[in-house]
Amino acid sequence: AEREGLHNGPPGFEFIKFPSVYKSLTFDDLECLNKDGVKIVLDVTYQYKVRSSKLKEVILDFRDKDGFTKVLKYAGQSALHETCSYFNTSQFQSERANFQELVRVKIVDRYEDLHADITDLQVSNIARPSEYENAIRSKERAREDIQVAYNERPRLITEAETEKREAETQAQIIKDK
Repeated sequence: AEREGLHNGPPGFEFIKFPSVYKSLTFDDLECLNKDGVKIVLDVTYQYKVRSSKLKEVILDFRDKDGFTKVLKYAGQSALHETCSYFNTSQFQSERANFQELVRVKIVDRYEDLHADITDLQVSNIARPSEYENAIRSKERAREDIQVAYNERPRLITEAETEKREAETQAQIIKDK
C-alpha cells in the first residue's frame, strides 16, 4: 500500500498496481434468457473499486488487476443472467426500475465476497427480440382496429336506419301512386 513516488526493491521487482478510483465495467449486447425463455439483449454499465482495506487479500487471490477485473466481469455476467431469469418479457417494460434495482442488489451480493464496491449502475438498453416486438405491434394495431369498429358502429347503424326509412317512404309513395 505504497503511495506515489520513487521506491526501490530487489532486482526484477515490480509493483502490482490497483486503481484507487472507481473504474467502469460495461456489458454491451449481453444476451440472457428471461423467465419465458425469450432472449433479451442488455447494455449495462457500472463503476467498481476494490476495497483498499482488503487489497492484500485481493492480490493473494487474484494476483493482479487484470485477473481481478476478469473475475469481476464473470461475476457481473452471472448476476445479470440470474436477474434476467426472474422477469418475464412484458415485465422488462413495465418494471424496468425493479429490474435495474435487482441487478444492482445481485451484483453487490456477488462483489461482496470479491471485496469490491459498485456505484452508479445504469441499464441503458433492454432489447426484446424483433419477432416479439412485431407481434406486440400487430396486436396493438388489431386492438385499435377493433376500437375503431366499435366507434363506427353507431354511425353505421344510424346510416342504415336512415336508408331503411328512405326506402320505406319511397315504397309508401309508390303504393300511394
